[in-house]
Amino acid sequence: MSKSKGNVINPMDLVTKYGSDAFRLGILRGRSAGMNQAFSENSVIAGRNLCNKLWNISRFIHSMVDENPSDGEYTTENMGEDWICREINACLGQIDASVKDYRFAEACEALYQTIWDKYADWFLESQKIFKNIPLLKRTLETLLIALHPFAPFVTETIWQNLTWTEGFIATAEWPARLEYDPIS
Repeated sequence: MSKSKGNVINPMDLVTKYGSDAFRLGILRGRSAGMNQAFSENSVIAGRNLCNKLWNISRFIHSMVDENPSDGEYTTENMGEDWICREINACLGQIDASVKDYRFAEACEALYQTIWDKYADWFLESQKIFKNIPLLKRTLETLLIALHPFAPFVTETIWQNLTWTEGFIATAEWPARLEYDPIS
């Protein structure tokens, strides 16, 4: 952005219109280190859409937990459940490596793709049939904690509304890798 070019935006206008988490995600997503890139309001809209998607995911899982409460450790019972565990583990590994190298945009992009393209589009659809409640709870918690540094307000609000979580997400430990038993 440049005042002389007249392409300066007021961030408070976008925060008011879309929310602070959407603005954070919009600033981070699609940015490469060391490259000058034009800012687009569409990236903030995509951030807002991810926040809405996450809210709807949590409502869906919460309704399944209310219908069929199940405590205890999760297990994987089919290849789709093994697959999502591998994908979330790969995402956590990419986040760790990206953050270590101060590549926050890459960490944010990995989370965006995992939540939107893998978790919501594929895994949750399969869980409408299989309903592995302990795994649903654990995967949602993992994704919320991983996204929290990038979207702290929506993740904390969701965390506080889940009946099985305690405390604040800000004080939760970074998630351990998900264990699964590969099905041959």
